[in-house]
Amino acid sequence: MEQTRVFLLKEIWPTVKDEDQMSHDAYHCKRFLNTFPWPTQRDKNYQHFGQVFDANNEPIYRHIKKILNVSNPIKCRPKEHPDWIHG
Repeated sequence: MEQTRVFLLKEIWPTVKDEDQMSHDAYHCKRFLNTFPWPTQRDKNYQHFGQVFDANNEPIYRHIKKILNVSNPIKCRPKEHPDWIHG
């Protein structure tokens, strides 16, 4: 997962950052241009976009625990849903 993030940040983002693009992020919504809160609430199982699964197609729970240990910033929550503390 980390390699994917580094690749996107170093290789893809410089190409599209000034273009007409939009993204959703529950934790860093003010870090990049045209980034907005997720329009839907995270499922109760806390699985997430970009989640990593093991060879048996089971979620890697240490990633989910990271989400549970940190609430997302209020500015990264939909205005009509300030109670969505994990995106």
